[in-house]
Amino acid sequence: LESATKIGQLLRSKKRSVDAIVQAVIDSGLLPNVIDMFSSSDPALVSESSWILLNVTLGTSQQRWAAVSAGALPRLVQVAASASDVGEVRHDALVALGNIAGDSETLRDVVLKERAFRPALAILADRSNCSPET
Repeated sequence: LESATKIGQLLRSKKRSVDAIVQAVIDSGLLPNVIDMFSSSDPALVSESSWILLNVTLGTSQQRWAAVSAGALPRLVQVAASASDVGEVRHDALVALGNIAGDSETLRDVVLKERAFRPALAILADRSNCSPET
């Protein structure tokens, strides 16, 4: 948790470029560990890992590919589809999936092949997610 929190703090700070921090996480080989943190029973650790992975998918095309290569897609789909995960974590997972799909036709097709759109469709179909104004 301490390491994930430190990375999250670095990403939130304005002292260094987010891209540089994300690249350091990738270059250090920590990305698979960050993805594995989604399996933790510690909500704080899951929250930090979702924040880190979201930031990775906000980066460059190569950084998004690194996330996919490290196995992020199945984990993101699992978290996005989980009713037990905190809304913020589900939101981060859905945004990360959108970032990956929006990168290129190739990554879009990879996301579609994983059926990663299903959690978003389920959320949209659930009327309890809609405010009275909608």
